[in-house]
Amino acid sequence: MRRDHLPSHALLDAVASALRDLVAPDEEINVSYSESDTPTAWIVIVEFADGVRTGFEVVTSASPAELVATTADNLQQAMIDHVGEARPVCPYHEHPLVATTVDGVAVWACPRGDGAWPIGSIGRPNASGDTDGGRTTSP
Repeated sequence: MRRDHLPSHALLDAVASALRDLVAPDEEINVSYSESDTPTAWIVIVEFADGVRTGFEVVTSASPAELVATTADNLQQAMIDHVGEARPVCPYHEHPLVATTVDGVAVWACPRGDGAWPIGSIGRPNASGDTDGGRTTSP
């Protein structure tokens, strides 16, 4: 199916929000988009500096919060697969946070229930794996 438009601003914003929390300042990530066979979906293609590429389909007809959470979940898995570490890491434990929605807001949540932070607010991981701040909700 050929479309005469680009991905929605909502999808572009969802990708940008998630990448703010997943990509370290010294990492280069290129993101491109391809049409899906599904009319309400796009393929998001992530290319890392070493040339490794991966992609996933995102249904853009989801609610705004679900679109952000689903996109963040897929980008998080791509990052973990590529760099081999949890991102973003839970500030209270060593496991990765989980992208989900809480009360209509897309958040990174501790799977143990110890906190949730809006996606895009945590900040970029640095070389030690810590983030540069931005946590807005805590237990």
